[in-house]
Formats: sequence, C-alpha cells, structure tokens
Amino acid sequence: MKSASITVKLPEPVKTRLDRLAKATHRSRSSLVSSAVEEMLSVEEWQIQGVKEALREADSGHMTAHEEIKQEWETRLYHTSRMWPDQL
Repeated sequence: MKSASITVKLPEPVKTRLDRLAKATHRSRSSLVSSAVEEMLSVEEWQIQGVKEALREADSGHMTAHEEIKQEWETRLYHTSRMWPDQL
C-alpha cells in the first residue's frame, strides 16, 4: 500500500511516551502512529455507522419504549443481585 507523509504536532510528554513505546516494541514511531490512527478510525467509523443506523430506525418508528427497556434492566439487575448479592 502506498504511504503518504503528514506532520503531526504532539505535546512533549506524548512524544516521550511514543519514543519509549517504539524502543520497547522495536517499532518505529511512524508505525505506532499509523496503527493508532487506523484503530481510532475504525472505532469512529463504527460509532458513526451505529448512530446512522439508530437514526434510520428511529425515523422508521422502530423504537423500544423507555419503560420496556427500564423493566429489562431492572430484571437483569434483580437476577444479578440474587446470583452475587455480596458483590453489589
């Protein structure tokens, strides 16, 4: 895959951490930054897709009533507290 260069300004403490991680993992700063950006993009794109899907569902009227959701979570909490009462 063809690469492109960009310039990024980082706070000095972040650059120091990046340098330490690069040394510890025997990877270049560029490789670490590229991996981090790819991961961030994947998460952000996934979240945006989820929001778009939720908006489409809401626009089409496929909604679950608040009381129904509340009841579901109260039931889950009840069952969890009976399974591990000393941990809640």
